[in-house]
Amino acid sequence: MSARSGSFPDDSGAAIVLTVANAAEAEALIKADPAVSEGVFHYRIHPWAPVPWQQYVK
Repeated sequence: MSARSGSFPDDSGAAIVLTVANAAEAEALIKADPAVSEGVFHYRIHPWAPVPWQQYVK
């Protein structure tokens, strides 16, 4: 598992990109976060895949 995160400039929230095997693994990691389980943070999972731009660049 790897992760990258950062907040939005307008303080409306943040994004975390997790590299995991599947959505179930992501959800288990998120639900284990004390800030999530205590209701401080809320989450939504959106599947995402990077575009292999190298194949389009000449």
